[in-house]
Amino acid sequence: MKFLDDEWYDEYVKRCYASFDKPGKLTLTYCELYKECGGEHDTMWIFYDFENAMFREIKRGYGEDTVPDSMYRCTGTREAFVGICDGSLDPKKAVLSGKLGLKGNMLKAFSMLDMANKLTEAKKVPGVEY
Repeated sequence: MKFLDDEWYDEYVKRCYASFDKPGKLTLTYCELYKECGGEHDTMWIFYDFENAMFREIKRGYGEDTVPDSMYRCTGTREAFVGICDGSLDPKKAVLSGKLGLKGNMLKAFSMLDMANKLTEAKKVPGVEY
């Protein structure tokens, strides 16, 4: 199984739903845009719709022209997201260095830190090849 392939994605979605199983105050939409993925699809996105800190929907797609509108968007290369998952790249440094781009209300984005950490942990599917 490789990072971002179909098998990884199916397992990742299961892990996401298991990680966000308690209601809370977080209600937002968020999209991660992966660039330079190589292969058949050079750009892939994953869209998350949270209501009361639980998933209403998770979906993915391909191509920048199909990215859904969201309150927040994180854009980076596949390599940058891999670095965050394997621990070789600190997420804060990735943003400050421009390896990740963020769009949305940055003051409110601090409320997303716990969510972002849970999503990163869910991405660490056992047996995945980066």
